[in-house]
Amino acid sequence: MLIVSFSISYTQYWERIYGENGDCHARSIVQTSDDGFVIVGWKSIYGYSDVYLMKIDNLGTLCWQKSYGGDNNDFAYSVVETFDDGYIIVGKTESFDSGPYGDVYVLKTDSLGNMLWQRTFGGSGVECGNDISQVETGGYIIVGSTSSFGVGTKNIWLIRLNESGDTIWTRTYGGSSVDYGWSVKQERDGSFILSGGTWSFGAEECDYYLIKADSTGDIIWERTYGGSELDYGRSVALALNDGLIMVGSIFSFTAPDCIWIINVNRDGTIVWERTYGMGFDNYGHSIAQTEDGGHIIAGETWGILPLPNLYLLKINADGNTLWERDYGDSSFASGYSVIQTNDNGYIITGDIYPFDEDSSRIYVLKTDSLGEIDWVREIPNRPDDISLSVFPNPFNSVCEITVPENAKIEIYDLRGNVVATPCSADKSASLVPLDKGDRNRASAKVSG
Repeated sequence: MLIVSFSISYTQYWERIYGENGDCHARSIVQTSDDGFVIVGWKSIYGYSDVYLMKIDNLGTLCWQKSYGGDNNDFAYSVVETFDDGYIIVGKTESFDSGPYGDVYVLKTDSLGNMLWQRTFGGSGVECGNDISQVETGGYIIVGSTSSFGVGTKNIWLIRLNESGDTIWTRTYGGSSVDYGWSVKQERDGSFILSGGTWSFGAEECDYYLIKADSTGDIIWERTYGGSELDYGRSVALALNDGLIMVGSIFSFTAPDCIWIINVNRDGTIVWERTYGMGFDNYGHSIAQTEDGGHIIAGETWGILPLPNLYLLKINADGNTLWERDYGDSSFASGYSVIQTNDNGYIITGDIYPFDEDSSRIYVLKTDSLGEIDWVREIPNRPDDISLSVFPNPFNSVCEITVPENAKIEIYDLRGNVVATPCSADKSASLVPLDKGDRNRASAKVSG
């Protein structure tokens, strides 16, 4: 018996712009259990912003989109797929806040984006949630900032929630000035790593601020890094040998601004530090560990043109540059979230202002392992039928296959290995020998 299958090749590396009316912004992307992606941010149509969640498949096709919020401004900065295949989102609300300036806003949805519950946290001041992670033992951890609680003008705020969104505990960190929390990760030992910036400690201006807290939020150690100028800390990721790696931008030791990456050991001591960039000013917003032990970084680079491009940087475990790319052409483009995908490529999301438009759009790029992109091309429909005859049928050791001109035949075994190519574009054949009793040659692929 001969089983015939058709194959079609296509590319999974692409570039997409989403959004129509109003301004659309993206701040976080995750790959989902079905190999698609969800993106969160906000969308402004009639003057006010709503939290915006969209689901796309692995080719960038929009599956569904949802908006959440009230009569005022609401924003989202981070999304995570939860153990139940739903999503948890954190940001800021001015619609449901307890004061006039905004509260931390948390939303839980099912797998289709339908809201299950929402919570707000805050006081009479200004609060914001910048990042959320799922805790291995259940529930969630949020990092952001608060001016209602703590000892300073604004302090880092860490909030531990159970699976229903109820508060287990909260902690504030920082000094008498301004401090902010940007990113939070849970380590293998159950502790939490917080990254951000501080004006309270360190040198004269803003410095990188890194905190390690135990599973109840008590500080194990805290460190600052930087000089006398503005050095803004952003995202943190795990590194090899139980180390950590943090990205942001630095002006203290370079002019103009450069992306600054520091690698620290388990005690927060710097192992190495590097600056990066391909333009006049460069800013790093997101960092993620890759399968090879290195890291991928997304941000923006300002070159000769007066508009930035989205910037993607790949480094190895020692901080050496493997490659760097920029995207966006003559548009204003920035990258705010990057992850490595299941096929060892990368997906990045952020904002783009197309050169012929006044509004921001959501910008998503799916690249290969080297940061390259190719547009998805239209694939011609496969033929409904093909003239193919096998004689004799069934056959024992030799058969004759008649196919159309320029067709290609590949014989496969049961394990999917090509074991014979009796006919191709530059090779014609009519007799296909099979060893007598060879039961492994199970199928043939015909293309042309």
